[in-house]
Amino acid sequence: MKKSIIILIVSVIAIFIVLSSLVVFAGNEKKGDQIEEKVSQEIAYLNRYIVSMLGDFDGLTIGNYLKDEKSSNLQVESDRALKVTNEEGNTTNSEDSKDNSEQNTSTENSNQGNQSNDKIANNKQSNILSANGKYTTNWDYIQSEIEELYQIWNTVSIDLNSINVDGSSILAFSDFLNTSTQNIKKKDKEKSMDSLTQIYQLLPKYNESFSPESKETKTLKIQSNIVTAYTKVSNGKWEDAQKQLYEANSQFTNLLNSVGQNFNNQTAVNQCYIIINELIKAVNLKDKEIFFIQYQNLIGKMQII
Repeated sequence: MKKSIIILIVSVIAIFIVLSSLVVFAGNEKKGDQIEEKVSQEIAYLNRYIVSMLGDFDGLTIGNYLKDEKSSNLQVESDRALKVTNEEGNTTNSEDSKDNSEQNTSTENSNQGNQSNDKIANNKQSNILSANGKYTTNWDYIQSEIEELYQIWNTVSIDLNSINVDGSSILAFSDFLNTSTQNIKKKDKEKSMDSLTQIYQLLPKYNESFSPESKETKTLKIQSNIVTAYTKVSNGKWEDAQKQLYEANSQFTNLLNSVGQNFNNQTAVNQCYIIINELIKAVNLKDKEIFFIQYQNLIGKMQII
C-alpha cells in the first residue's frame, strides 16, 4: 500500500515538472518572438533614418519627416515591447487583458505605419534640376543627425545582443559609426557617405540572423545594393554603381519569381522593378540628376512593398 502511494506521489511530481517545463518553454518562445519583432521594427527605423541622412549630403528630400519624429518614436516602441515581455506569468484574466492591449497596440501601430507609408511613397521631390549640379551639404544638420544615431544605436545594440546576433557585426556598427563621426567632423563628404553606407550594409545581416528567408530580409539586401549605388553615383564612381544595380536587379528578379512571397502593394513592386532598370540607364548615361530623381521615386516605393 505504501509502495503504491509513493509511486502515485512520484508520478504526480513528474507530471507537474513536465507541465511546468512546457509552460516555461512556451513562455520563453513567446518572449523570443516578441523581442525579434521589436528588433525588426528597430531595423526598419534605422533603414529609413540612414537612407534619409545619406540623402542630406546632396540636399535630397528622402523621408525627412523622420527628423521630426526623432528617436522618441523608437523609444516608445521599445517601451511597449518591453512592457509586453515583462507581463509574462500573469493569470489567465491578465493574459486576456494583455492580448486585447496587444491588439489595440497593433492596430495603432498599423495606422501609424500606413500614415508613414503614405508620407514615404508620396515624398515631396527636391528641386534637383534647378540646383544645376550644385548640391549643398548642411554639415551642421548632419552633425546633429550623427549624434542622434548614437542614441538610437544604444537601444538597438542591446536588443541585437539579446537575440544572439553575431557580436562582431554589432561591434562593426559602432566602429563605422565612430568613423562616420570623424569624417563628418572633417566635412569629408565622400568618406562620410562611404562609412555611413557601411553601417547601412549591416542591416540585412542583422535581419538575416533571425529571419533568413523572409521577404523583409531579401528586400533589405536589394535596398542595400541600391543605397550603395546612390553613394557611388554621388561620389562619381559610375562603374561601382553599375555593379551594385546589376546585383539589385538580379536579386529583385529572384524575389519576384520566388514562390509564396506576399507583397503589401503589387503595383509598387512592379514600379520598383521598372525604376531599378531606369537607374541602370541613368548610370549608363552618367547623368547624376536623372539618377537622383529616379532614386527618390524608388526609395519611397521600396518602403511599402
